[in-house]
Amino acid sequence: MSGDCKWNVIALTCGPTASCDALNRELKARQSRGLIPEETILLVIDDPVQGIGSGGATLNALLVITEHLASLAGYTVVNSDVLDEERILILHMGGRYMYSAIGGAFITAPVTDSTSLPSDTGIMTILDHLIDVMSSKVAAGSPPGVWVCSTDMVLSIPETFKIEWQENIDTCDVVALSVHGDVVSAQEHGIYVTDEKGFVQDILYRSSGEILGRHAHQDGSVNMVIGVVYFNKKATEKLLSFHTVSPLNNCTYVGIDSGAKAIQVSLFFDLLYAMCGTDSSALPSKMPAARQQVDYKWSLLHQILRDLRVKAVTIEDGQFYYLFNDKKAFYSAIASLVGRDLQGELNIVNSTGGVVSHPSKGYMANCRVNKHLRLADDVLISGLDCSIYQPGEVVSIDKGIVYQHLRVKLSEDQQPIIVPVIFGLYDSFKAVGADSTFCNASWSEFYSKVGYTDRDLWTADCDARERTLDRAQLFPVMALGKDSTYIDSLVWMQPGVKATSAQVSRWKRSWKLSLREIIGYLDLVEEFSWRRQLFAELAQAKVKDTIENGKEFSLLTLYKTIGMEQPEHYNAILDTLDNVAMETTSPGVAARALANVADVLGCMAASKGGLRSGPSANAAWNHAYELLECGDFKEGVTQLAAVRTRWLSRGELVIRAARHYEGAARILIRRAVLSASKFIHLTPTDDMTPFDRWVHAASPARADIAGGWSDTPPISYEHGGAVTNAAILVDDMKPIGCDMRRIRENKIVLVLNSTSDSSPITIKHLDGLRDYCQPQVPGALLKAALICAKVVDLDSEQSLDQQLSSRYGGGFELRTWSKLPQGSGLGTSSILAGALMAVIWKVTGQGYTGSALIHAVLRVEQMLTTGGGWQDQVGGLLPGIKIGMSKAALPLYVDTRNIDLSSQLLLDFNDRFLLIYTGKTRLARNLLQNVVRNWYARDPMIVQTQDELVKIAYDCEKAFLSADLVRVGQLWTRYWELKKQMATGCEPVFVSHMIGVLTPYALACCMAGAGGGGFLYVLTKEPNQRLLVEDLLAKLKLSEDYSVHKASVCTEGFTISVESD
Repeated sequence: MSGDCKWNVIALTCGPTASCDALNRELKARQSRGLIPEETILLVIDDPVQGIGSGGATLNALLVITEHLASLAGYTVVNSDVLDEERILILHMGGRYMYSAIGGAFITAPVTDSTSLPSDTGIMTILDHLIDVMSSKVAAGSPPGVWVCSTDMVLSIPETFKIEWQENIDTCDVVALSVHGDVVSAQEHGIYVTDEKGFVQDILYRSSGEILGRHAHQDGSVNMVIGVVYFNKKATEKLLSFHTVSPLNNCTYVGIDSGAKAIQVSLFFDLLYAMCGTDSSALPSKMPAARQQVDYKWSLLHQILRDLRVKAVTIEDGQFYYLFNDKKAFYSAIASLVGRDLQGELNIVNSTGGVVSHPSKGYMANCRVNKHLRLADDVLISGLDCSIYQPGEVVSIDKGIVYQHLRVKLSEDQQPIIVPVIFGLYDSFKAVGADSTFCNASWSEFYSKVGYTDRDLWTADCDARERTLDRAQLFPVMALGKDSTYIDSLVWMQPGVKATSAQVSRWKRSWKLSLREIIGYLDLVEEFSWRRQLFAELAQAKVKDTIENGKEFSLLTLYKTIGMEQPEHYNAILDTLDNVAMETTSPGVAARALANVADVLGCMAASKGGLRSGPSANAAWNHAYELLECGDFKEGVTQLAAVRTRWLSRGELVIRAARHYEGAARILIRRAVLSASKFIHLTPTDDMTPFDRWVHAASPARADIAGGWSDTPPISYEHGGAVTNAAILVDDMKPIGCDMRRIRENKIVLVLNSTSDSSPITIKHLDGLRDYCQPQVPGALLKAALICAKVVDLDSEQSLDQQLSSRYGGGFELRTWSKLPQGSGLGTSSILAGALMAVIWKVTGQGYTGSALIHAVLRVEQMLTTGGGWQDQVGGLLPGIKIGMSKAALPLYVDTRNIDLSSQLLLDFNDRFLLIYTGKTRLARNLLQNVVRNWYARDPMIVQTQDELVKIAYDCEKAFLSADLVRVGQLWTRYWELKKQMATGCEPVFVSHMIGVLTPYALACCMAGAGGGGFLYVLTKEPNQRLLVEDLLAKLKLSEDYSVHKASVCTEGFTISVESD
């Protein structure tokens, strides 16, 4: 959004043992998918040593960021001037989180429909949530400065929240966000004590409920500390200055690299506390032991920071969920993230496979499971790869258990290994002694099972006060002996599960680590790679399911996400699409699969390959095309893939391959539409017409009133279509027609546009007809019609002369004519194809129905390779106003229903109906190509538009039956708006000017057909307004050669007659 904070720098801090490269890749993945602006500098900054605290991590990050910006600006020393106009976000990874060892920031969130299908925009985490919240809500509109945000929490902030910066920018140096919380919760987080203006006077942490209650509001709530703080330039410069002040620089890399001993600095209880102006002697007694020492560090902090003013800004109706290591905190945070309660269902996130038992509630993330996994209720499962277990081995996880597979690397020269970890949802990581549990049961039960005492699980230097669950050396990482591989599910550790002596013996002999130690060895590269692999597998499954089952999901965003985050998985997606196309028997399904291959290739090429539209007839692809034409999908797709492999080396080749896959999809669309041939039923008559006797056909044009584009393949058979249209006379004439006669010579004569001085095309050999599929060749439509009607057989061994002589005793002369300009938008070519088929069948002695004629035109246009829908021939060949319909199914069948109008309504409509020729030829080819491409990508806007197009076609039928021309006008106008959504740019600027001056006097203005040129329909509010319209247009002084024409509904429709003797 335009109001979002545009970060100059986003820095993620992490512990000194973390993999900065892995974390940096995660940040860049979010930048590539648009969560972070492209121009933002991304940094991952590891703490110089363990234990420097949140304040130390902030000071070290600020120093590294400033050095980076100074270097970019050409400075050779740290210069705070580079921060003057910068907006910087520092995100702290936080401490160990046992429910997600990779860190609370990267907990994956369930998708909103509770399925395992991936979010198309990538794996969503708490980090994504916080970046979005900080950018769009918290920091929106903020002045330059530094924001610091913890990532081990979830923030719920109302849409109405806004910091009034004008009220704060001149009065304070630091803004600390807070939320209203109860006293009990505040004991864990701390509270801000403020004056009446909101300035922080004190920070209380772990104080008693009685003390906190003294500072409560009337409703009993307190201003609870949350992990978000803003520092202005003045405050930032003071913090930056610490890198030259000892011992405060001992928490930065400068101090550590200088040989100093590290110190711990807290963001809230050192830095912010010092800014409150409180004297060190006033430190609360409940502060941690380290804060009770009034030492030189504190004196320096107080001295340098006490003149800064901190203001607490409370997020009204906001909520804050900290990720404590307990069940309640985990589920509360995730529930807030997804906006619903999670504890009443099984939440599956980025996981593949299925389980034997399906619990009613629980959480499973980033797992590849199989049918041998049994889950009880209330389990938390993450990272599982069940393929490591023996075939048939049943792994049962009991109620209330946390079970994880962690990917660790024990040394740089070792491969990562999977370490199973198990504990209880109700275990405490703080409790010791009798209060401590393992897998929700007392330690004594586990000791009894394995024959251990507490001295056997904790190291000798770990005293009783430190014997917490996370320090217990429970989890095997390596077997001791010849075979160091240790694979054990550890489910026998659960209470009530009997362990075999072999399991216990092997466990005792293994090298075991504590959960705390294992997290230190965690391989972030492998963990993130595992998640991406699962996402790719889910993506493949979603692609297969979507295309095979004809679902209206857009996959393009998914393809783009894979390209931005894990392009190495593109080949797997391509293989999946290949398999779908090869295994189906439906040309419609295969066509969509190949069109999706084109989309994937387009994503792979990105901006390096050029435009998507272009030629697709390179000879390298011909063999594959021929196989598809013959219906051999399996071999055809195999050959396409073979050529594709050779065209992936450069961006321009990849985009050209995409064009050829669209060409392949068009072949299969043709095969799908040709299924309409099933409905071409002819009845032989006794005789052909006599020689030299002309058969004349004349047809009205077509005016589309509602629903157009829904008749266009593949939309017409994948979504289903409905179009309301009319057969119309132009200036009281049928403007389209053709004539045909038998001639005695064994040849075919074609005369195009016989009303002009065009030269005849004489064909005496079959080769003269073979170019029927090249629409730019003169006479291609006439040739296609002759072949469709089986007048000649191009595959016959007989010559054209022999075929004409034996079948008809001579040849044919065929003439076409039209009084409409090329590209009129009134359906000329399709209507002419229908007229041609009618006269050919009449001359050759074949009886036909209107339905046969409509479906025959579909066949002709597919043979011609121009594509096209069915509404033109329905509109022009059948009389009056009618509605045409096709179902979302193959074979493609077009049904029609006449709309009976009263004579008065027909008169009223005709008196108001005008045609304006805009003077510009309509070129619809690229429009059609783009519409089909967007449909195959299931662009949500296109799908929604198609739904509405079909709906208004039926609504328009009702409006005509109700004799409601005003409503017809409203629907016609809406139809034009929808057509513009389908094909951007189809309304030229000068046409917009025309519509602008006509709208006050019109019930509807709509361009014919696909738009872009040709005719403009006008339905005026009052009858007989032609002169007014001409006068209004004249005042525009348009340079185009426009003209205004009378239009009226033709109640007769298409006619055919035989010349009399």
